Amino acid sequence: IGATFEYMSKIEAGVTGIASSYMAGGSYFNSTTGQILSDSEKIKAAMADATETVNRLKIRNYETSATLDQLVRAYQETLPVAQRVGFNRKQVEDFTVAVTQAAGAIDTTGRLMFGLGEEVRALLTGAIRNGQSRIANVLGLRPEDIKEYQGNAQGLYDFLMDKLQAYVLMGAEVQKTWGGV
Repeated sequence: IGATFEYMSKIEAGVTGIASSYMAGGSYFNSTTGQILSDSEKIKAAMADATETVNRLKIRNYETSATLDQLVRAYQETLPVAQRVGFNRKQVEDFTVAVTQAAGAIDTTGRLMFGLGEEVRALLTGAIRNGQSRIANVLGLRPEDIKEYQGNAQGLYDFLMDKLQAYVLMGAEVQKTWGGV
């Protein structure tokens, strides 16, 4: 019971964190009147959106070697940075899954999964440091590669997803390995 409680607590905290980022990243409007929702209505709407996101991540989790907790945490850490550069929620989800797939393939010890927040910041902002930004280094990315897309969210997304494409293609194969079981 203790492990189940701990797991559910982590997922619940993830939903709350994602909902907070959704609220901080924009306004919630009444689709009929166009008026901004009250605080309690915003919370309810953001929690519903975040719950839907986590439910999609539960399915997408089968594409990665990460645990669901790791994938939710990766999304939670990616969301605010990705929103700042202009990614929409679908792009954030796809990018998070791709980076998680890359982390699983690059570092078979699993330690890189715990540093995905820093890896994502490096990829999205160009704060790439040799020897520390492992995913960016493996992909051969330089700070100037990322800076080239500053102010062009779609261009940055397309560029990064192209670089991560091999990991995305291999994602489904992960579940056929002992590590993915």
